[in-house]
Amino acid sequence: MLGSAIALLWVHRRTVSALHRAVATVTRAAGIPTYRGSPQLLGELARARRYQHPLTVAILKLDDGGSSHEAKRLFGNGRARSKASVKQGGNGVLAFPFVACFLRDALRNGDTVTYDLVKNRLVIVLLEINKAGATQCMKRLQALIEQRTGLKLRVGLAEFPTDGYTIEAIVAHAQAVTDRVPEAPITKIEALGTRLADQDSNRSSTAREAL
Repeated sequence: MLGSAIALLWVHRRTVSALHRAVATVTRAAGIPTYRGSPQLLGELARARRYQHPLTVAILKLDDGGSSHEAKRLFGNGRARSKASVKQGGNGVLAFPFVACFLRDALRNGDTVTYDLVKNRLVIVLLEINKAGATQCMKRLQALIEQRTGLKLRVGLAEFPTDGYTIEAIVAHAQAVTDRVPEAPITKIEALGTRLADQDSNRSSTAREAL
């Protein structure tokens, strides 16, 4: 199944948008629904509202900078792409059918894995679990996927109703977490400041000696 899927992706490799459409077709054929307007997501959120049960949404995107060279060789092919944007987009797009199917099989039966064609991401609804429990679950899956495929994933989590009451608000919060750039540790900032101060002091001493 996935072998023929890769052949389909190769045929539609020339633009990022065509790749996204091809991946959406492949993921649907593999039983992965499309995120936009997914009745599964809306239904699960409605049940969580009705019974006040916990629900967590996870956003997964490929971390191109962290994925191994072998993974990029397998899932990204730039031989026929002249535009850098297409090459960069292809690395992540080609991986999603594999990752989506892996997650669907690894998660519980009630959890839902969907593919977002527009933003090239996986949107997962985890039932009956809060953000703390989902964090541990996704960490294990991230490590397992990286171990087996060399792909490193960035994950953002949002919990109903703490982070949002509608599916759009919850997904937006999870996406913001995914996109957040970690701040530099204070020790590194202090070390940089110390080095700059030392450099200024050395330059001042050299200037005085020259006079």
